[in-house]
Amino acid sequence: MGTLDLTDQPGFNILALLVAVDELLLDQLINHIQEYFIDKESNWLKENFVMALPTISKLQSCKKIQDYIMKTIEPPINSESDIHDILAIANELALIHLIDRIQDLLIKNEPSWFKKDLIGFLCNFFNDKRYKKIQDYIMDTICIDPEPLLFELEGFPTLEKDIILEFIKRDDLAIEEIDVWKYLVKWTKAQYSSLSEEKFVNVDVNTWEDNELTSFKKYIEPFISYIRFCEMERDEFYYHITPYEKVLPENLYKNLIAYFLANLKPKNVILQPRNGLINIDSTIIKKKNARIIVGWIEGITAFTKKLFCEFSCIYRATYYGFDSEKFIKELSDSDYFLSKTSSSKVLLIKIKDSDLTIGGHISSLSRWSSSKNNFIFCLGSETSSNFHIPCSDVQYLDKSWVDFHFGNDYLKLFGRNGTCSILNDRNFIAEEIEIFRIDIPKF
Repeated sequence: MGTLDLTDQPGFNILALLVAVDELLLDQLINHIQEYFIDKESNWLKENFVMALPTISKLQSCKKIQDYIMKTIEPPINSESDIHDILAIANELALIHLIDRIQDLLIKNEPSWFKKDLIGFLCNFFNDKRYKKIQDYIMDTICIDPEPLLFELEGFPTLEKDIILEFIKRDDLAIEEIDVWKYLVKWTKAQYSSLSEEKFVNVDVNTWEDNELTSFKKYIEPFISYIRFCEMERDEFYYHITPYEKVLPENLYKNLIAYFLANLKPKNVILQPRNGLINIDSTIIKKKNARIIVGWIEGITAFTKKLFCEFSCIYRATYYGFDSEKFIKELSDSDYFLSKTSSSKVLLIKIKDSDLTIGGHISSLSRWSSSKNNFIFCLGSETSSNFHIPCSDVQYLDKSWVDFHFGNDYLKLFGRNGTCSILNDRNFIAEEIEIFRIDIPKF
């Protein structure tokens, strides 16, 4: 048999010929065409991967080209449609090796379309054990920053219960426990309203009818045993949990009342506090606020790895007293540590008669500090936003405790009194002042 000349033949024709000789079990021709394809038309195979994959995968005697397209060619992951097409084929033909390769590529390269819709991808393959690698990756990634990646998504109320439950069970879910409850209430109300074909559920739980309470209890019940109620603040429990007394198990509610009124921790509490958030011993801000500040310091909007930073309180005004000498002393006493580590400092000011907290970040500390990493910030209430403004110059003067300024922006503190450009009413009175040293390991 003479040599078959495939020169100048388009890839589609060569593939059609390969199918034909495979059906006829013409081994010599099969080997020749496979070798030609791999040696001369590899670019065509790469460019037409999605189209060629199902055809080549079904061939009976073409292991060489099957191994090449499965193990050597890198599947295209430039678009969501490409991936879904490839995985649909891989699922249909049980191409386990290709499924693993796709998962590895997504985890390694993190294409932008994939990062933008992690939860959507998870939903598509949530119950498929073949995709455990990507499931674990997505779960781990979302737990690091769950509010923007999960709970605040427009489609959150439409997610299946089992998916949300897997997140609620996680000890490393980086979120305040009261916020877990609020998001679950939001999801539960959405389930009831969609099932009852009503546009809204009555938002005032105290006016609910028995059927509304029954429905709410039915949908939120699977989550109850995974909520760390004892990690909530007393006022959070009072305002956000007690209105739902009738939907909580009676014994649980009695135990929680005993805990929040008499500090009697329930004996049957086995869940540990979630460990995904930053620990901070502050009377002004919560753990999630500390996380926001670290994001500003690191210049990131979404966290992709667990944080291992430490907030150490070095000054609290109500403990040390509102005097400038003590304030400056506590700043200067820790200069040694700043020279030995990557420490920085953050000043927190709780404004009297306000839900707002203002403050400043100081990247290095001395009598005069100028750095592009210095900034002032405002942490708002639940109804207002958080923001920060670069404010590179920081001074410590005899007449003022501290003076952040850059251009038209400033924050000046004089004991309990101060003035700040980011407030509507520039002047303020401090109810509490704290200074923390922040250590963020560099890996």
